[in-house]
Amino acid sequence: SCSVKSKPVAEAKQRSSSKMSAISTSMVQFSVNLFQNIPNNSTSNVFFSPLSVFTALALTLGGAADDTADQIAAGLGINTNDECVHESLGMLQSEVIASDGVIVNVANKLFTKEGKQLKQAFLDLAKTAYKSNVEALDFAAKSDESRQIINKWVEAETNDKIKDLIPEGTIDRDTIMCLVNAIYFKGSWKDMFDQKNTRKENFFVTPEKSVEVDMMNRNGEYGFGWDGDLEVSILELPYNKEEISMFLVLPSYADGFPKLISQLTADFFTKATRNLHKTEVNVAIPKFKLEETINLDKILTKVGINDLFTRGKANLSGIVDTGDLYVSKFVHKAAIEVNEEGSEAAAASAVTFASFSMPPQFTADHPFLFFIRHNKSGVILFQGAVTNPLE
Repeated sequence: SCSVKSKPVAEAKQRSSSKMSAISTSMVQFSVNLFQNIPNNSTSNVFFSPLSVFTALALTLGGAADDTADQIAAGLGINTNDECVHESLGMLQSEVIASDGVIVNVANKLFTKEGKQLKQAFLDLAKTAYKSNVEALDFAAKSDESRQIINKWVEAETNDKIKDLIPEGTIDRDTIMCLVNAIYFKGSWKDMFDQKNTRKENFFVTPEKSVEVDMMNRNGEYGFGWDGDLEVSILELPYNKEEISMFLVLPSYADGFPKLISQLTADFFTKATRNLHKTEVNVAIPKFKLEETINLDKILTKVGINDLFTRGKANLSGIVDTGDLYVSKFVHKAAIEVNEEGSEAAAASAVTFASFSMPPQFTADHPFLFFIRHNKSGVILFQGAVTNPLE
């Protein structure tokens, strides 16, 4: 079992903290795998929440068995039999929500079919580790009404940022359960950009094609680094209280983005963020707004999670006793707005430094990668790519 009650407090604390850091490491790897399997990831805008997707899958793992469980665990990069996963993830979730100076909301909910009894152990797991409530809906007779109830809940939990999560026709009389995870983040920059310094400038979608964007400009002290292997510079923009930061990864060349995507590793994330040094930087970043919907069932099969989505193969016997339960659809929707004041988002190699005599320029006028991270735990709340700020 995962109980650490019998252990001395200090030891238990240390154990749970190393468990949490193991989970956050798995999450970074998962995030990279997911990103690399998103279609057109080097030519279109991308935005998703690794934390949200990981959490929904981990909860599903809690009710899975045999090959289905093994595939989910392997996809997430965790051990199938590790009972501490759920507890550690729940603790991480609480820690992220408690971040000072910003608003973070992570909410989980199970919507079930009226009259269908889910196993108590699964419901208990959902409640205790994931703080997930359960609501029964009449999927059979009132399928579209049920869909709207779920969408309204998501809208409320994400401060109206995510609307219509579940598309029409997704819920029908065969639906047994709809598992929903929503995440919302709002943060102001520790150092805001002055609106007077925002001006129209060109953003090169490709080296030949540019669009005119609102470019925010600021000169200030930031964590800054350079990775010679990937040929990118890295900038940390902390939010108020510095518990959560946005990191921007900008290729040195206007056409360097596809190379960055193809060579991205989990190791890079860890090293890139660890080896930044504070220096004065001239920063130019476009204002942008992204809203992206991803059908994860298609993408997760590419990371080896197949049985879960296959009727007749999925083993979710930990959720219901009878019947052929499988996941018919896994929709993820995430949105973010970045402006002079900060961001509002919802979702649901060796680094070497050169010394500069002039303040380095960080001019994001061509496609770049970004991620929003909880600094203490290393959990990536959101990850995305801006290839065209106007799309």
